[in-house]
Amino acid sequence: MLTSHYIYGSKTDKSPCEKYQFLDEQTWQAFKLKRLDLAFQAKRRAAQEITKKNVHPHKLSREGYEKLELKMIKEASASNPIGASDTSTITRLPCHVTWKRARQRPSGEYTYEETASIARRIDELVEQSTQGTFTPEGREDILAVAIGRPEHYGRVQGDMREEMREEISEMKKEYGDMRAQLKEYSDMREQLLADVRAELASSSSQPRNLPQPSHLCMSTKESCDVSPQNASPTIDADYELFSDDAL
Repeated sequence: MLTSHYIYGSKTDKSPCEKYQFLDEQTWQAFKLKRLDLAFQAKRRAAQEITKKNVHPHKLSREGYEKLELKMIKEASASNPIGASDTSTITRLPCHVTWKRARQRPSGEYTYEETASIARRIDELVEQSTQGTFTPEGREDILAVAIGRPEHYGRVQGDMREEMREEISEMKKEYGDMRAQLKEYSDMREQLLADVRAELASSSSQPRNLPQPSHLCMSTKESCDVSPQNASPTIDADYELFSDDAL
């Protein structure tokens, strides 16, 4: 807008700083020098040539098809008989639907007769697709056939970027679920180790009651004999002592 009006348009003798308070003169002069650069002028002329070849220009703002599609999805949700406000239940709109809407006036009419002719051709192909006499395949979809050439690559790139964003979003969700499961497993492992340590500490702090022998075994061998002071005064009467000579 600044370039077309204040640099190449009818307001070249005026400064936009008077209208736009946020813009100071120094910033405007720097911007103006960049727009007057020969390299920028070459790019501008190339873009103008491309625009001239576009016989079906749309009437969208800078937000482009993305904002239009969101608006149309909300409108479809509002007209839903169920009254659902969740737009996630509505799938992505076909390209030929948004193409037609982007070239319509608020009254529903088209800017050019050539565009209106393409729109009528689109309606015919939609009807044929419903009846099964026409099957869209790949880039030869309804819009491409109606226009007479494959869909513009930029639009295809936009669709691919949207699909990639959806795939990345799904991958992030799966990764988040995986991290949650790993954290749960780690917490369970730490709790189990803590229980084992507590049980070991409890068992080691309790005194051990070792079994005491109830009988004293004596030997007739002098080398293995028990000294009298270490001998137990009580000997079980059920045991008899035999000497080696008696064997």
